[in-house]
Amino acid sequence: MKKIGFVVMVMWIWVAAVVVCQSSDINYCNICQDNSQLKAAVTEIKEMLKTQDPKCSALVEIIQNQSRILSQQLEAIEAQKQQLEKLKRDPTFCAKAGVFHVKSPDGHYKLTFAEAMEMCSKYGASIATHAQLLAAWGKGLDVCACGWLADGTMGYPIWKPRRGCMSSTGIVARDDLACKTHVDRYNQGKADVFCFKQQ
Repeated sequence: MKKIGFVVMVMWIWVAAVVVCQSSDINYCNICQDNSQLKAAVTEIKEMLKTQDPKCSALVEIIQNQSRILSQQLEAIEAQKQQLEKLKRDPTFCAKAGVFHVKSPDGHYKLTFAEAMEMCSKYGASIATHAQLLAAWGKGLDVCACGWLADGTMGYPIWKPRRGCMSSTGIVARDDLACKTHVDRYNQGKADVFCFKQQ
């Protein structure tokens, strides 16, 4: 490739020199008077290009193949990205022991109990029982948000204690201060919901 670049550069210099010399009344160089050496050089360059041509063709083919592979990889990445976006919109993807957390499209703590039942039914599920939520917690379900349960109570499973959720692991009940504050004081008794779908 370095040879080809050098050859191309020499050819351009020669062309430029010829143009400058032929278009001017001033004799800038002897190249216009005797260009036999340049002609010989050009002939040599042409022969070099002939020997380099198969290599150039092979290089072009490699680049084209790599371009096709890159295009296929980009298409695969885009397909995976779309799949991930779809999964992000599907709360059942994060289910543990069949239990998954759902909030209203309008945000957290916007569902009455009746609306919570409807929300679960949209995913072919029912509201989780306390026992089902406990089983899901045992499988690692960790959601810092109060949700309706089948008996009309609320709770949320904490696997990793952190500020604002719980100081220890377990199922936080509605009478927990954080749950009461968010659900009763600020959201008129509305919450999210924990749904259950048989896996």
